[in-house]
Amino acid sequence: MIGSPEYIAPEQLEGSAVFASDLYSLGVTCAYLLTQTSPFNLRHGNDWVWRQHLPRPVSASLGRIIDKMLSLSVQNRYGSAEGILTDLRQPPPASWQCVATLTDAAGRVRSVALSPDGQKLAGGVEDSSVKIWNLGTGNPPVVLSSLLKGHAGWVNALAFTPDGQLLVSGSGDRTIKIWNLGLGSLVRTLGGRFAQDFGWVYSLAVSPQGEWVAGGYGDKTVKIWNLATGKLLRTRSGAHSLGGVGGD
Repeated sequence: MIGSPEYIAPEQLEGSAVFASDLYSLGVTCAYLLTQTSPFNLRHGNDWVWRQHLPRPVSASLGRIIDKMLSLSVQNRYGSAEGILTDLRQPPPASWQCVATLTDAAGRVRSVALSPDGQKLAGGVEDSSVKIWNLGTGNPPVVLSSLLKGHAGWVNALAFTPDGQLLVSGSGDRTIKIWNLGLGSLVRTLGGRFAQDFGWVYSLAVSPQGEWVAGGYGDKTVKIWNLATGKLLRTRSGAHSLGGVGGD
């Protein structure tokens, strides 16, 4: 056996290399070049988590091609380089079409956010809850959790942190809440007892490093918070109205 272990296909490690083994190694190389991260750190058990290490997202079609190259099963992997080239040359879809409908929201969905790895979809609902669906890979979407409650108003805005571990929600109750997705629990509330002096939260943005979150409020201000400490860093005022729904 010759080669770097992190780039070698499973069947090659067992001494049964085939043509598709080289395509697996090519897929690992592509993942490394896109993430600049050692392939050893792009795996979690038998699952590839290379999307979590991307400095910027790739197209869904390219992601599917790389996933197929990285398949641990030879039967599910490309059998030839021509197959990869054929898929790369495929034109974008001529029209949009619905691939799945996610249900189980008790009210109108006012906001959505997709996790950085593309595996989870969060929805902010008018019943003051946040729903999270696990999109999976090739499997029908299922409800992952319906227990993220805590707001006292419509959930108007959602944003994931870059590592996908935390979800930030903004509401008509004038607060921003930070949720730990692994535990399904509330980490902290931004605003707290001072929230009655704020406007409704209509938009959110998390910094690329995940250090702070900016909230757009209905009182024409933008407030920037430290995610780790919950401290208000600054308030920018004088913006145009950030919303006009809910009688705020």
